Amino acid sequence: MKSTLYRKKRRAKTAFLHHSRRAVFVLRYSVKRLTDQTLKTLPEQGCSKEKAHDA
Repeated sequence: MKSTLYRKKRRAKTAFLHHSRRAVFVLRYSVKRLTDQTLKTLPEQGCSKEKAHDA
């Protein structure tokens, strides 16, 4: 009985960790896309220089 409960807890923990990691990845990706869009729409405000420096 104890082992099954322990296994369930571990599975839930790993699932939560995986989900949070994926959420963080999606968040980062969306932020990157947003910044790329803003850089494309505002190329005349010194942002293009920063983008070239980053790349």
